[in-house]
Amino acid sequence: MGMEWTARLAVGIDDIDAQHRELFRRVNGLVTAMGERRGREELAEVVAFLRAYVDVHFEAEARLMARTRYPGRAFHAAEHAHFRAQVEEVASRIAADGAESHHAVKLAGLLCEWLRQHVLLTDRQLADHVRAEDLLDDRWRGGGEG
Repeated sequence: MGMEWTARLAVGIDDIDAQHRELFRRVNGLVTAMGERRGREELAEVVAFLRAYVDVHFEAEARLMARTRYPGRAFHAAEHAHFRAQVEEVASRIAADGAESHHAVKLAGLLCEWLRQHVLLTDRQLADHVRAEDLLDDRWRGGGEG
């Protein structure tokens, strides 16, 4: 169920690609832990990471979309809001039920689907817009402050 980061997954915006690579690493860590029957132990760490990740990563993409006047930003932002709600739902269930293995399975599936759909499609469209309009400055090429 895990996924391997390849150059094909890169959107060509260094800061965003670095954040995506870290998300892949965390997803694969959860999947590996599940295979070793320690997914429950990994859950709290992954959920804490995800809560911080959606704040930082989604804000970075929102700034980029606003700055470049990305025409698809309403749809993109709606996907972010939906994913954030899904993460919070899983976190709430874990808080209520404890770290059950079925929560690890659900979270891993959610993350893998997010990577396949959002990163490969929606984020790629944003990056294509930025490159087509030649709107990528050094700040987004990894050389500047985030």
